[in-house]
Amino acid sequence: MQRLVIFDIDHTLVSIGEGNRPQQQALDIAFEEVYGVPNAFRDVGLTGGMDLPMMIAVCRNQGLIDDGAHSPPRLAGFKATYFENLTTLLSNWTKGLICPGVPALLEALASEATVQLGLETGNFREAAFIKLRKFGLDSFFEDGGFGGDFTEREQVVADAISSCQVRSGKSYGLE
Repeated sequence: MQRLVIFDIDHTLVSIGEGNRPQQQALDIAFEEVYGVPNAFRDVGLTGGMDLPMMIAVCRNQGLIDDGAHSPPRLAGFKATYFENLTTLLSNWTKGLICPGVPALLEALASEATVQLGLETGNFREAAFIKLRKFGLDSFFEDGGFGGDFTEREQVVADAISSCQVRSGKSYGLE
């Protein structure tokens, strides 16, 4: 039987440290560059959040979109700036760590022919892989569900399963 094992990133695979400070800084820098508003993420709790709904909420709080809007304006430009800044900030960051036991667990699972690994994370896809690259874990994952594509966590999980099934050509049941 084929098995799919999906992982969240933050506080499951890695811990960036200091309340995800580099991520918050990268978000703040990008938001100011694209929208002209400094420190927009200062009071936003990132832990457990999802990037798209968080962006929508911050844009609403700053009066950039109406309550009915489902996507922030200039999102592509924001994401490009955010990813560039996140990469730069994490390249010099020394306070994060891989969660205990993760490398051995991923190695063991990846060596099993009947197991496929996937991601289920609140991060934008590229931000997820930037974080994983920082800690050398990106090679274990090819696909998953990402919080930059949906507003509800359940949608992210369903997309993780679906995208991994499409990539592998296999069907995974829930256990």
